[in-house]
Amino acid sequence: LLESYLAVQQHHCQMKEFLIVLLMSLVMRTVYFMPFHISLLHPFLSIMNYVEQLYLCTWHKDYKVVLK
Repeated sequence: LLESYLAVQQHHCQMKEFLIVLLMSLVMRTVYFMPFHISLLHPFLSIMNYVEQLYLCTWHKDYKVVLK
């Protein structure tokens, strides 16, 4: 039962990773095509950086659970 739970957790983690990558690529594509001024883009990029750090932290926590 524990093994199947861990497999589900791993699958869920992979899905989450896929969705975040997809979302980020869509967002970046939108930003790329819009003629934004760099000063407008800066706060957005720092938010993206923060989200990425947050995501990496959660992903590593999930990954440690899977490894046990």
